Amino acid sequence: MSTILVAYGSRYGSTRGVAEAIAETLRSHGVEADVRPAAHVADPARYVAAIVGGGVYASKWHPEALTFIQRHRQALAALPTACFALGTAFVNGGEEADRQRSALADQIREHVGPVDIAFFAGSTAGLPFLMRLLSRLMRSPQGDHRDWAAIRGWADALAPKLQPEP
Repeated sequence: MSTILVAYGSRYGSTRGVAEAIAETLRSHGVEADVRPAAHVADPARYVAAIVGGGVYASKWHPEALTFIQRHRQALAALPTACFALGTAFVNGGEEADRQRSALADQIREHVGPVDIAFFAGSTAGLPFLMRLLSRLMRSPQGDHRDWAAIRGWADALAPKLQPEP
């Protein structure tokens, strides 16, 4: 069976939860999915496709996710690859969220031509106390805003784009 890699960079676990939900959704399509921290993937070329996700902190994509894409750009160029980003900036939308989406998409496309890029609202629920306090001071939306239906819907739509041709 062909396996799809779901690699992620997550500082506090929220993005890991999204990666696991994406993998679970892919499995419901009969696809084998391997969920791994991006820093622990040695060779993405052994997979038939890749999904790479990262949390967004201070308007920047998680460094492990970005480093993964930079390091493995040649292998990922040969695979159908999709990316996702998760952050509280995407909770309410607006100009700042649009600016971040555009900048993050450009940052990703600089290294790989993804079949799709998704942006999901994030969570402050798992942050340590000082990070939650800083988040409040920055007026970030508090709580868990992950939209599981949207996340699973994206993975549903993505499944056929990532499977190899018969």
